[in-house]
Amino acid sequence: MHVFLAPHADDAPLSCGAYIATLTARGEAVRIITLMMGNPSPDFKGTAFTRELEERWEAGVNPYARRRDEDRAAAAILGAQIDFADYPDAAYRADAFGNALYPTWEAITTQFNPRDQDLPLKIVQMLAPGASIANPIPNLTMYFPLGAGGHVDHRIVRDVGKLLLYHPFISVRFYEDYPYNFKDQQAVFDALKSFGNTLIPRVLPSSEEAIAKKIAAVACYKSQLSSFWKDELEMNRALREFTLQHGEIEWQLPPKEPK
Repeated sequence: MHVFLAPHADDAPLSCGAYIATLTARGEAVRIITLMMGNPSPDFKGTAFTRELEERWEAGVNPYARRRDEDRAAAAILGAQIDFADYPDAAYRADAFGNALYPTWEAITTQFNPRDQDLPLKIVQMLAPGASIANPIPNLTMYFPLGAGGHVDHRIVRDVGKLLLYHPFISVRFYEDYPYNFKDQQAVFDALKSFGNTLIPRVLPSSEEAIAKKIAAVACYKSQLSSFWKDELEMNRALREFTLQHGEIEWQLPPKEPK
C-alpha cells in the first residue's frame, strides 16, 4: 500500500503524478490524503492575500469545494483513491477572533505560528490505524513533501513524516516539492538540511504513458493553472520536459548496514 500525504490539492500529482500512475498501472494500491482542504471558518475575516487568491482561482464563494472536485478528478486519472482532511490552508487558518495566522505569502514561507505546533502530532493521530504499531498495514510506504520552498503547510506535513521516520512497520519517503524544485534546486538542498543531510535520493520510475497521465491529472486543476503557467499548453510542455530531464525524486534514509 502506498499513501501519499499532500498539503494541498495538486501537490501529489505535480510532484509524484507519473510515479503514482506507474504504481497503479502495476496493480498496486495508492491512496492520496490531501490534508489542508477544509473550508475556512465562518469567522475568518479574510485578507488582501486571500482575496487575491480567490480572484485568481475564479472558484466561487467556496473555493475549496471546487478544489476538492479537481483533486478527485486528478486522482481518478492516476488510478488512486483519495481522501481529505479538514484542516484549512495556511492562508485561511485563523485565531479565535478570525484573524489570519499567515496574512501574506511571505508569512507563509518564512514563519511558523505557535498555534500550529501541535498539528504534526494531530495528523499522525488522524492517520491511525495506518500508523499503529499494534495492528500495522502490511507493506505500507508513506510519502511526504520534503518541504522545499519553505511553505508552512509543506513543512508541517514534512514534520509528520519525521515523526514516523523510524516507525518499525512504515517505510517513509520524502518527495521533492514541485514547482519549488523546478524554480530553484537550492530550495531542495535547504530542505535537506532539516534532516541533517542524512537522506539519499532515488529517481522514481516512470514512462511516457505515466507522464501523459500526470499531465492530464494536473490539467484537472483549472483553478490553479494560472498560478504556475500562462496556459495549459505551457503547463504540458513544462511538466513533460522537467519530468523527463529531472525526474520525480524521493529522498529516504540509507539502508541499514548489516551488524
